[in-house]
Amino acid sequence: MNEKGPDDVAMKTYSSASLYPKAYTDVVQESKAKREQYRDIVAFLPIPVEGQELLILEPGMGPSSKLKDAIVHQGLPVGSYKIFGIDKFRPMMDPRFPTVEGSATDLPFAANTFDAVILSSVLLYITNRERAVEECFRVLKPGGKLIMTELDVEITADILIKRVFAYEFKKTWEEIKNNDEIKGLAKFSHYASYMYKRISTVLPSIKIASAINKAAVQGSTGTEGFNKEQLIEYLDNAGFDDGTSIARTYADSYYLICATKQNLETES
Repeated sequence: MNEKGPDDVAMKTYSSASLYPKAYTDVVQESKAKREQYRDIVAFLPIPVEGQELLILEPGMGPSSKLKDAIVHQGLPVGSYKIFGIDKFRPMMDPRFPTVEGSATDLPFAANTFDAVILSSVLLYITNRERAVEECFRVLKPGGKLIMTELDVEITADILIKRVFAYEFKKTWEEIKNNDEIKGLAKFSHYASYMYKRISTVLPSIKIASAINKAAVQGSTGTEGFNKEQLIEYLDNAGFDDGTSIARTYADSYYLICATKQNLETES
């Protein structure tokens, strides 16, 4: 039996990504759930030291990372951080940031380089996940943080679609309701129009995209998600300390885990 390696996984994922309908990007990648996911991630970033840049690495960031927008929303001043990306395929890199071609299982950076590493929906597409987490540990400075978001294995593609849509509708209604420029019953009319457009034009494409993604992931790595214990085991084996924070994000469908590389200078 031929076992697929990281290169096979990356190639299949990249190839399938080109098949996604534009609606998938519009709703899933540009969704309010995705926006909030990155805001949740940024909340775990280390506090920048005055006069020093916070160095952040995001492997597999994709061509349109939400990281900078979330950092700006968090209020970090310009010049207090610098974002780096890495991916095996240049078309999957965000041109706004310094990026290099490479693998998450063999990061081309020196040890103790970054203040934070962000793995957002990346481990799912990697065969040697243990190695990827070990590499994150290696390139982090002592006291640096690894922030991961990965799909809960109990959340199927259909459940994820429903949750993302429900979250989108809920947040959109809150925005319309609190918009003083839209008066009275016009709020309901505005919201109904928005819902109809989303359901009639976007939902079919989202289902197609989910099927493509499911086939790419399951066919390459044999899994569609993780349980909490798996993710914690990867962190423990890589050497991260016990001060791990666990939460939920992306319409309550993904685990959000933050682990710290022990700072030996502060060890008692």
